[in-house]
Amino acid sequence: MAVFRRDPCGIMVVILAYVCLMYADYVVVSWLILRHLTDNLWGAVHAVIFNICIFMAFFAHARCMLTDPGIIPRPENAKDKPSCQSEVPQPDSSDCPSTAAATLAVSPSPQPEGTDSHYAYSGIYLGAYPRPRGSLDPDTIKAMTICQRCDMYRPPRAHHCRTCQGCVRKMDHHCPWINNCVGAFNQKYFLQFLVWVSITSLYAGSIALFSWLADCPGCRSEPEATRHMALMHTVILAVESCLFGGFTLVMILDQMSAILKDETGIESLKRTGAFRPHTSRRLLLREACGPGTPLCWIFPCQSLNHQPIEETKMITTLV
Repeated sequence: MAVFRRDPCGIMVVILAYVCLMYADYVVVSWLILRHLTDNLWGAVHAVIFNICIFMAFFAHARCMLTDPGIIPRPENAKDKPSCQSEVPQPDSSDCPSTAAATLAVSPSPQPEGTDSHYAYSGIYLGAYPRPRGSLDPDTIKAMTICQRCDMYRPPRAHHCRTCQGCVRKMDHHCPWINNCVGAFNQKYFLQFLVWVSITSLYAGSIALFSWLADCPGCRSEPEATRHMALMHTVILAVESCLFGGFTLVMILDQMSAILKDETGIESLKRTGAFRPHTSRRLLLREACGPGTPLCWIFPCQSLNHQPIEETKMITTLV
């Protein structure tokens, strides 16, 4: 399901990101390749490769921005909502000050065929409060919480985002550069966007360095104003490449660490530790990037095989 946040600040940052990418493409093609590499075939090769990188960055960003990160739909009926004002334990919670955790009694039942163990639910009930259904282990059941901002139950690792005004499954953080949260269903596209921006920055910086070091006989006959303009664009491109390249490289390391440690950014700040400490790194990567060959993980064409989760299956009514 496609989503779009009408956040003015996020929209402005997205426009800024697109302008920076288009400006880099303009400088590389118009001021560097056409001035220094027009006498051989390498100019056309570099122009094609660089524009492919730009396109993949745009594509990955669009998919990350428009993909539902895992927002939990709110129950439509009042009877499906928990009574958040009732006497429920109120622990301290940094991600949502109005979050209540409840210890749940486990009533095991067979898991429905074809359902994901993380999102399959069976009858869990405590006192006068409806409880989410779950065929999960007791420790995972106890990790489920109540968000009083949304007035509903939420699965483990879900956190409330004030900007998106909802709870997001496996929320890492809200990123203004994509005007969306980074969650369970779009973390792959966010990582792809970072990878392609870093590749584009490295490529642009390399071409800018080549233009400074390589001899350009035809440039000497150009007007002085043109040479100054080319120098200005090259310096701006080099600064932009260093800033975006360094920032995205740090973010790539941060996201890879979060995936391999099975610990989101919010969980890292809260120091809760790995959610599944004994899970292999290969399985964690496949969970975040989807099935298929690892070489295909950098292409934003393949979608994750996440089945849509109906919130009506997650919440029970009073017995």
